[in-house]
Amino acid sequence: KYVRQEDIIVKTLDSIFDRHMKSDEKIFLKIDTQGYEKKVIAGSLKSLKYISGIQMEMSLAPLYKGESLLLDIINYMSELGYELMSLEPGWANRSGQLLQIDGIFFRKSSLT
Repeated sequence: KYVRQEDIIVKTLDSIFDRHMKSDEKIFLKIDTQGYEKKVIAGSLKSLKYISGIQMEMSLAPLYKGESLLLDIINYMSELGYELMSLEPGWANRSGQLLQIDGIFFRKSSLT
């Protein structure tokens, strides 16, 4: 049920990364943005070289307008140099159908 609308300020990770992180830190990024995961990554392209691991929700069925689904996210992350290492069950509907899972990705160069 729709309750209300809220105005928010959206910033890319690239726009705040330098103020909050040190380049010598090992960084693991957790993304939970209700269908905006691919957009979060797109706003992090400069910062990705410092991020060795990423965990994000991936939908198996369309849940949010304009979201990218599981295979699209996996392929996108692979193009960016990340490999899917693990899956964790997420949200299922009342019938038990799994609708979302968390994917855990690591940069391929950090695996060797």
